[in-house]
Amino acid sequence: MQQYGVKTRLLDWSESFAVALYFATKNWQRNKPCSVWLLDPIKLNLTFHNFGELKSMPKTGSFLKERINFNKTMALSPTMNTYRSLSQRGFFTLQGNTKNGLEDEENGILFKKKILKHIQIDCDLENDIDLFLNLSGMNQLALFPDLTGLAMYVNQWTTTELKKKRLQDESSYDNKEFFRDTSTGIVLWQEDEHMYR
Repeated sequence: MQQYGVKTRLLDWSESFAVALYFATKNWQRNKPCSVWLLDPIKLNLTFHNFGELKSMPKTGSFLKERINFNKTMALSPTMNTYRSLSQRGFFTLQGNTKNGLEDEENGILFKKKILKHIQIDCDLENDIDLFLNLSGMNQLALFPDLTGLAMYVNQWTTTELKKKRLQDESSYDNKEFFRDTSTGIVLWQEDEHMYR
């Protein structure tokens, strides 16, 4: 529901690091680091609610009444009934009434018990991340396998190709000199009649 703008206390998580990395870097302002958070949902529920499983998303109105006393975050399993939820391999956390972040709930116990971990991704990894996501097949169409995802993929692909062409045009090799390392030292690279035999 978040992708449609609905305000919710549900936070999306994925079992796939590649999916998490895609969403963490999707709207990344590349001039500052971004983050990926790791969570063990079973241990979260065991620590906060004394049961070691993911409960299914409740479908009854009684849950709405019960959440008045709902003070700690709970991990929930969604109904995997859409292509998007299947592709994204997700689950949710439902934030407790205290509205504290997971890292602050119960005096940071999730960090202390290593149930919650934080990875900071620095800007100099941008090209490596793009390559990893590309090789992993992580793109809009893979994660949103519907017409909206197709439209986003085509738009992104077209924009990327136009950027590549502009960079190629800007970095014309016509007036550049290239050097190579040889057994006699570094020499200017030049083509001659023996080059392509």
